[in-house]
Amino acid sequence: MKKVFILCSIIALGLFTSCSNDENTEESENALIGSWQLVAEYDNDEAYELTTCELEQTIVFKADNSYQYISYSPTDDEGSECAVDDYSTIGDWSITSKGKMMISDDYIEIEVNYTVSGDTFTMSYTDSYDGEDYSVKSVYTKI
Repeated sequence: MKKVFILCSIIALGLFTSCSNDENTEESENALIGSWQLVAEYDNDEAYELTTCELEQTIVFKADNSYQYISYSPTDDEGSECAVDDYSTIGDWSITSKGKMMISDDYIEIEVNYTVSGDTFTMSYTDSYDGEDYSVKSVYTKI
């Protein structure tokens, strides 16, 4: 009888734990859904000075796990007028584990760290280029 009770307790604990993780994943996904506009970017922890057009860049996360990245470039010499450029893309996203998500499109597939705190979405990753490691952190606000 004691073994049956322990076995039932373990199964019940496993069910509650798995439901809790599902709920956390669902909450994380729900927090991401919507449009996010770039407000800051850091390269190797140093603030990168963003142009007017870069500050218009937007990521739209949709409930069907697709996303749209909208990039802008200047249309005039002063850089005050911006238009959607060729770097804009459509792809897929998914949460792979707590605080990590996979983003993929026709050109990339990358796992990034992310946080959502209120109306702020932060995404970061580390990569290598020409034999050197660098880290990038992008901060977005919900629009």
